[in-house]
Amino acid sequence: MNNFKKALKQNIQNLPLGESVLLPMARFIYRHILYPRYLLYHFKKWADEKREADYLLKRLRADNFSEAVIVYDLLVSPPNYGVVFYMVMFAKYFLMKGGKINFIIINSEFREDWEVLDKAEKINLVESFLELPKVLLDNRAMVDIRLMSWREFTIYFEKKKSALIPFENKIKNRMYYYPFIFNVINRLVSIEDVNFIDRFLIYHKDIISNCNISVPGKPYITWNARYSEKWAINRNCSEEEFIKIYESLKTLYPNHLIILVSDQIGCEYFKSLSNKYNVKLLFSKDFSTTFMGDVALILGGDYYFQLRGGGIGAAVIYSKIPYGMIVNIGYEGHETEWTKGRLAPWSTNKQIIKIGNIGLPYSVKI
Repeated sequence: MNNFKKALKQNIQNLPLGESVLLPMARFIYRHILYPRYLLYHFKKWADEKREADYLLKRLRADNFSEAVIVYDLLVSPPNYGVVFYMVMFAKYFLMKGGKINFIIINSEFREDWEVLDKAEKINLVESFLELPKVLLDNRAMVDIRLMSWREFTIYFEKKKSALIPFENKIKNRMYYYPFIFNVINRLVSIEDVNFIDRFLIYHKDIISNCNISVPGKPYITWNARYSEKWAINRNCSEEEFIKIYESLKTLYPNHLIILVSDQIGCEYFKSLSNKYNVKLLFSKDFSTTFMGDVALILGGDYYFQLRGGGIGAAVIYSKIPYGMIVNIGYEGHETEWTKGRLAPWSTNKQIIKIGNIGLPYSVKI
């Protein structure tokens, strides 16, 4: 964030009247309009998260919990693997508490940011989302995974009134609640014992048995690099960053192979850069064809690095693998640091996070 502010300040100063007029105006707007709204938003979000976590714990302690319904409504939710991963881990928590899980994706309408995809791409992405609960909630007797229209869900909902439905009012009113999930999970899991947390986290040995992937025969580390021309272009890895990150990782881990993790388009793009600059990299899509396959590949490595990057970083947070992540927790603040430099209650001193948009592996060195 500090680097972003410095860059923004410099860009404003370089404009005509930047130093004398525009910069003072920007400071006034931030201090008197934006910053108070920012604080108010985060306070309200914190209060909503605490209230929901307290309610869920009360229901769980009432000895009448037997079933939970977790809903991901695409009308008010993004086309984002990371958010779906959080929802699935939310469901896993209730599964471990002994309840049957109904994991529902409502796919009859789509939020505006889905419109960059055509009909076939939407269908394929939703189908690929289903891989996450199928792999992570591998308990067929206690898990029901479904796609539904909103109309079908309203009928289904009437039959599930005795079930625990987190954020029930928001779901009924078709309001988003995905930004609250990460912090609510942290609140719920933080009061559990070490044994529960160990079973809650994800491990290579558990996931690889449900994924069809190959693995290198030598020790390796993974690097998540993002490239997209459709959304969140500001999180893409630039050509200059590509070279600098590669050189940094190669210096820090000289005896390891480096696997760059991205989707098919990203892998093809970064392959072209690796050929251009003659760097030696492996690519996740040569070993895995699915998101969860990529997760298994990451968890089989010795270290993971991410600068901004994509949603697969959500999976790494729920593991014990050493990592260094430079990510921006922005205005919406879906994820809040549990403590300074730690994203979750279970994060170790080998799992390092730095808040920002710019950096190299050296700045999150273990």
